Amino acid sequence: QARYMRVPADDDFGTSQSFSVSYDDDNIYWSVAADVDMRKNDQAAARTVVYDSVRTVTRFQVEKWRVGILLQTSRRGDIAGSDWEPGFVASLGRSFAAFDISAQYGQSDILVPGGRQTLLGISHHVARHLRLYAIASVYDSDSGNSEALSLGAEYKFSASLR
Repeated sequence: QARYMRVPADDDFGTSQSFSVSYDDDNIYWSVAADVDMRKNDQAAARTVVYDSVRTVTRFQVEKWRVGILLQTSRRGDIAGSDWEPGFVASLGRSFAAFDISAQYGQSDILVPGGRQTLLGISHHVARHLRLYAIASVYDSDSGNSEALSLGAEYKFSASLR
């Protein structure tokens, strides 16, 4: 499958473009993508910044474990001569009866120097359409650390508009 997305230019920014090619079957998912002049609203800096990025993603099974890997390199497109910064995310998950467990680790200098994030999660399928989950995350960077615990519920429903 191939995809192309274009965000037209406006008064402040030029045209943003994104390209991707992916393959998916029962055993493996693989994708490669590139973004050119992609806008990102940076709330911390109270402005929009622009990035060029190239990334690849793969997801596969090893016995009963789900494994995912994302590799990315990005550079600021709105700063002349900016360096390409690498990043990666690795994830692991498994289902046990009505429970799913997951772990994820990522490291990148793309947005924050020395950025690292670790997540551990569990979800419980209470009923056919209801899932409860908890995710603990630790974020470290050269400028500081933070921790968070997220609790939530997901309810899937269908609505008919007749």
